[in-house]
Amino acid sequence: MRSNRVRASGWLAALTFFAASMVLTPAHAADTNWDQTKNVTDAAKRLAEMQRRQGSEAVLKFLEACYKTHMLAEKYTEGLEACMAQDYMLSQLLAVIYSKVPPEKLADMKAPSPEVIARAMRGRFLAIFKQYNISQEQADSLKKAVDEHAMPLFIKLVFPNAGKKNGHQQGPDGSDGTGDADGNPDSGTGVRIPNPEGEQK
Repeated sequence: MRSNRVRASGWLAALTFFAASMVLTPAHAADTNWDQTKNVTDAAKRLAEMQRRQGSEAVLKFLEACYKTHMLAEKYTEGLEACMAQDYMLSQLLAVIYSKVPPEKLADMKAPSPEVIARAMRGRFLAIFKQYNISQEQADSLKKAVDEHAMPLFIKLVFPNAGKKNGHQQGPDGSDGTGDADGNPDSGTGVRIPNPEGEQK
């Protein structure tokens, strides 16, 4: 478990470095003419299957390859959006898990804190927003689609029987799996999609 956490920290840093290094000349405004809800829910299914079968380290390696492939394209694609949705979901999950570990233990394991995970993901997303001229409306749309459709499905698939008490299913953080009062699963972890101008949402 210790080695997995240490390696996860390294992969998160590597992903951020890679995304930042891929920033090219900004393209024309991104065109998202696909079914976004279907795209992110399909991405959630694939992510859950990989997470359950291979674990977070394998998923992080997959995400690195996913970004490496799709960020070579001149245009923002359905595939890149799926990578981002999966990155957002996994980052939320890891942040929730690590938020339960005392800071001194995280330091001893050289594992990332929720703040580090959130900052790394924001860096990757901002690099993509800059490269593909993603608008605020598009960023908000992605966040809403993942929060409302993909993340609940991902949690249900990864933790189908986790923490059931009195007939209610609990999420990996011991909550009821529904997030905060507004239904946001990222509450308390700091993992949020930033706006394209660089300020935290």
